[in-house]
Amino acid sequence: MRLQIEKAVYGGAGLARDEGKTIFVPFTLAGESVEAHVVEDRGSYANADLDRVLESSLERVEAPCPYFGECGGCHYQHASYAEQVRLKIAILRETLERAHLQEIPEIGVLQGEPLGYRN
Repeated sequence: MRLQIEKAVYGGAGLARDEGKTIFVPFTLAGESVEAHVVEDRGSYANADLDRVLESSLERVEAPCPYFGECGGCHYQHASYAEQVRLKIAILRETLERAHLQEIPEIGVLQGEPLGYRN
């Protein structure tokens, strides 16, 4: 099936919708058009495997680690490092908003080298 990825979500998947159903597709970025197939239908949502990226995000890069996609240690290496940081801040902010905090604190960035440690 052809899907349009709306945004990245916690855990590394991209979120898309097909006929009202939320579908999570790993290794995708917001704005991408992809082909995927459902591997697990959970009723209100489904998990899919990525078949191919039809239109890629400008933030998509070749993952520097040869084990990316296999070991599960890093979720966003297919995005530029600046985009990885932006995604993580956005996902944390959304999580805090869903927790209905009175005030969302400013989220700072502490970053070192992009590789060698899971930032």
